[in-house]
Amino acid sequence: MSIWSKIFGKGSSSSKETSPSSESAELTTISGIGPGFAKKLKSSKIKTVSELAAADPSEVSSSAGVSEERAKNWIKLAKKA
Repeated sequence: MSIWSKIFGKGSSSSKETSPSSESAELTTISGIGPGFAKKLKSSKIKTVSELAAADPSEVSSSAGVSEERAKNWIKLAKKA
């Protein structure tokens, strides 16, 4: 799967990757979450889009170092994913 496929969500999602960043790749499908924010979220308890969707905005905000408004937007996008 190419980096563009990961970013834009195209291609086969059934193939498993073995790269160290494969766990954070799913989070990067959310608009505004790049590898850096995904790494910060992963270092807390938020490792997948579904965990992000269920997370508290203040937890996401403090984990990623972003505003609570931005965290709420990520959560809203994760719930739609």
